[in-house]
Amino acid sequence: MCETYPFGVDPAWHGTCSELPFLNSLKMKMSILLGVAQMNLGIILSFFNAKFFGSSLNIWCQFVPQMIFLNGLFGYLSLLIVVKWWTGSKADLYHIMIYMFLSP
Repeated sequence: MCETYPFGVDPAWHGTCSELPFLNSLKMKMSILLGVAQMNLGIILSFFNAKFFGSSLNIWCQFVPQMIFLNGLFGYLSLLIVVKWWTGSKADLYHIMIYMFLSP
């Protein structure tokens, strides 16, 4: 009987010839998601810092461009990773990001 795991890694991967590439890919994608979340948190904290000190220049010239740049690139990549996990798509994320710059 084959059960699926809603959370975590299926133990059936242990000992297979594709275990290492699968786990490395999974760890890389989880690292991207965690890193983007942490960078967003840091930028949001800088917004509250600028608001506390009453610096509207920092909000408009630092916070807004950072949020647009970070989430325009890496937020989109994070969204693609989550959608790929949910749908089981075989899309290649590397080529999607490369062609986003080559043919906007």
